[in-house]
Amino acid sequence: RLQADFDFFYLPMDHSNAANLGYCFINFVETAMANAFAAAFQGKKMRRFNSNKTVVVMPASIQGYERNYAYYASTRVVQADDPQYRPLFMRQEEHGAHALNTVQALQANSPGGYP
Repeated sequence: RLQADFDFFYLPMDHSNAANLGYCFINFVETAMANAFAAAFQGKKMRRFNSNKTVVVMPASIQGYERNYAYYASTRVVQADDPQYRPLFMRQEEHGAHALNTVQALQANSPGGYP
């Protein structure tokens, strides 16, 4: 179900210590879902991590699946050796094998699989 709500996800990582940089990019398919996500997470603490930081939800400078694909497809991050460090492009009908291969690689390399 979750994959139907968004079509692009990218969590930038620090490759030297395998930790995320503390922010991510999600392109929700529907504005209502983006608003619901913001309402649910804005100001929350990430309890799983030893941090006092709170979640801040804000619009990205690059909006929409097509613009994110155009931007990230031309960057080095999309060719990262570890598929878990790559952006996820979830519209298989438009970008075919790339989206499918990225999702399959994540499923194969993630404990418990990818949702």
